[in-house]
Amino acid sequence: MILSLCLLLPGDLPAPTLYLSQTSAKPGDSVRLHCSVISHLLATRIIFCQDGEEVSSQRGLLGKLTYSSDHAVSGGSSGSYSCGYEIKDSDNQVIRSQLSPPQLLIITGALPAPTLYLSQTSAQPGDSVWLKCFMSSQHLPTRVVFCKDGEEVSSQRGSEDKATYDYNHVVSRNSSRNYTCGYEIKDSDNQVTRSQLSPAQHISLTGNELSTTPATLLKIILNMPP
Repeated sequence: MILSLCLLLPGDLPAPTLYLSQTSAKPGDSVRLHCSVISHLLATRIIFCQDGEEVSSQRGLLGKLTYSSDHAVSGGSSGSYSCGYEIKDSDNQVIRSQLSPPQLLIITGALPAPTLYLSQTSAQPGDSVWLKCFMSSQHLPTRVVFCKDGEEVSSQRGSEDKATYDYNHVVSRNSSRNYTCGYEIKDSDNQVTRSQLSPAQHISLTGNELSTTPATLLKIILNMPP
């Protein structure tokens, strides 16, 4: 199985440069990605990636330094784009480049963000905080996700006529973070469209036990009488 260049560790060759014809678009638009290869060696393959996953590739051509890929924008096109390339040495071994610095494509006119409510904004480890995600879209969500600092921590299947989804978060020492929620729908072609994430809500930790960090204990020891 051939692994995608997007999923491999950075290579030895210098990174190319990626340009986008536009950095914001709406579903149905077309955005052209230009990958400029600065290597003096012949690139045998050019790869375009979205959020670290390969979305298209091209065969390299002698004397060609810039490669273009037309991306048809959908609701799932919002993300970071990059490109890379491969060459073959005299022993026919593949050498990979580093990926280009990412370029962000923002989708406008996408599904509206839901609203997240917290049952409380401060809590102690061991407490439970209810996160309530309210849908304002008239579309039936197929999946609802809850995120902590942008990373998914829980998901639920969407239900018909249900507008609010709950997630019970058990508070730990690592819970002082920003929380958001979002949802997905599937169109008539079974394509997934993702909503924007809700405005973030922050949980703060309280309690005396939080003060017993190593740094705090060191201060206590240093200030103790002899």
